[in-house]
Amino acid sequence: DLPIIETIQQSGITEQLIERVHTAISKGQQNLRDYKTSPYWNYYSHLGPHLTSLFYLVCNLVGKTDAMSQADVENLQQKLLQEQHEIGGWHTVIDNNLKPQQGEDISCDLYGSIYNYFALKVMGRDINSPEMTKAREFILRQGGMDKAPLFCKIFMSFFNNYTWDKTCPKIPSVVFSESPMFKGISVENFAQWIGPHLTPISYLREFQVTNVCGNLDRQKFSLRELYCDPTQFDAIKNQTKPPTKKSLDKIQYIINKQQPKGSWGGYTLSTMLAVIALEHFKKFTSDQQQIQQINNSLEKAFQHLKERYLEQGTNGYLQGGVMDGRVWDTMLCTKAMLISGAEKAEIQETIDFLKTFQLSGSPEIDGGISYGFDFEYAPDVDDTSEYVLALQAFGGHEQEIKRAIKWIEGMQSKDGGFAAFQKDKTGTALLKMFSSKFEDSAELFDKSCADITGHVLEGLGKQGYTVQNSQMVKRAVEYLKNGVKDYPAWIARWGVNYIYGTSAAIVGLAKVGEKAENNLYIQKAVSWLKQRINSDGGFGETTMSYQNRDLAGKGISTPSQTAWALQALIAAGEVNSNEVIRAVEYLVNEIEQKGQWIDQSAVGTGHPGIIYMNYPAYPKSWTLCALAQFLEALPTQKPETIEKIEQVADK
Repeated sequence: DLPIIETIQQSGITEQLIERVHTAISKGQQNLRDYKTSPYWNYYSHLGPHLTSLFYLVCNLVGKTDAMSQADVENLQQKLLQEQHEIGGWHTVIDNNLKPQQGEDISCDLYGSIYNYFALKVMGRDINSPEMTKAREFILRQGGMDKAPLFCKIFMSFFNNYTWDKTCPKIPSVVFSESPMFKGISVENFAQWIGPHLTPISYLREFQVTNVCGNLDRQKFSLRELYCDPTQFDAIKNQTKPPTKKSLDKIQYIINKQQPKGSWGGYTLSTMLAVIALEHFKKFTSDQQQIQQINNSLEKAFQHLKERYLEQGTNGYLQGGVMDGRVWDTMLCTKAMLISGAEKAEIQETIDFLKTFQLSGSPEIDGGISYGFDFEYAPDVDDTSEYVLALQAFGGHEQEIKRAIKWIEGMQSKDGGFAAFQKDKTGTALLKMFSSKFEDSAELFDKSCADITGHVLEGLGKQGYTVQNSQMVKRAVEYLKNGVKDYPAWIARWGVNYIYGTSAAIVGLAKVGEKAENNLYIQKAVSWLKQRINSDGGFGETTMSYQNRDLAGKGISTPSQTAWALQALIAAGEVNSNEVIRAVEYLVNEIEQKGQWIDQSAVGTGHPGIIYMNYPAYPKSWTLCALAQFLEALPTQKPETIEKIEQVADK
């Protein structure tokens, strides 16, 4: 036993530290218990209050100003003014790595600042006030309206603040055809999230929809002052057209695509676009049956939007929730509770809740799990992988796990990796040319990524799959190997960024038998990761690492990113390393000092380089997993045993 004694002494792992870890885990578990009021957890992931500003503007556009109460509007105005940066603009989501420096505007987002400025103006804020002047100056320094991304220009066109003909080309109806003849250019070739947005945009673009309610005050809703060259604004001549008889088919197509809880595709942005299209069509029809059908659809849509944006008493209020993610949050928190030692009886009701979301039916969905409400039509690989891990942590449920893995197996792409919703949706040359204008607003295709592939391997490994006995695993491992040929760390698609991707890859590889001691590429990744530790013992990474690889793995420490790094180092056999001890101490210090784990910067990725997300569930869940895995990796996790070892060492 002497080598164990010496290792523990030399590593700095003390009885006191282990006791503090147990206390931190207990506090973290209690935080999850205190938040949970239903069989599930829902932490309301969000994109930022600029989306609530956009919702406010859309309510005005379609004459539904009563959708937001006066208190909601006043609270939103106050929130926007509080979150405005000194340089004039707004973050979409908080990234404290991007605190503005003198003369630098990199920390703020142009499109979010346009939405917020516009909302404040419509609320009645004097445009010559100091805060509005600063905001306008920031927007103009960025190039004004002309430099806004496409989706922003489309929404501004509804208010006659941008020219429809300068947005995107008209979208031909054959894109939405289910005929095999048009399969090559079908919307189904894009990523899952594109179709729900593209469908209403095609209608809105065709008829150049503006001023839907017909009574917008031109001066109040004008953004002429956001043009570097105001004559461009003066030249706007949008001509809204009435729908044609053929357009009824497109409207019916839109209505048919509405999901049970009222959204289109599960997303709030697409839902607002569909609302505008339906309101426009309703103006021109006298068919009472059509009007009633549209009104029913609109009622459900607004209910969905208000739940995402205006649900008071939650941490999602006014934060711009883009979709319902209670299934994802619940799986992460369930896994964290179980891995960290919670009793199964406490989690049984939650497991039963999750099982209701495992889909049955055609091979395209059977066995898969969706992200949350209104995503039942589109199970995804990451959620299904976390479902497997949650069930494994609970024990039993072999049939459910088997079905989930069978579905995952059918989702492996040709390159060996796994994407989110689809496989091999990487785009053709024709599609890329057709959709190039949308590239500044969304990731258009669903490509394989290291983070999801790593999560898949983690679950498979716990079921006994290895490189030696599974061709699926072998192909996935080769995919990951190819991902680090020119850089030692893995870039991630759905979390920020190299830390997340590298963690998922190393953990997954270890579970299927690809150990660091036998593989130089993993050793290089571990070395890269250890070099990224901050002076406070934590790990962090700015969202800017997507644009600049020199910033990979660099940023202020966050609990989530520290937990990811810690999981990777433990999986690589580094539990006794100085970096692991310091990371553990950082996590323990955070909850001791603040009472909970909170990320001070965005760690979730919506679309790399474009949109980032705040996932409040992440620092609550990944941290518990990491600390529990730290204890599990020690020679012993009982304080009294450590004490005995120290007594022997003293002798």
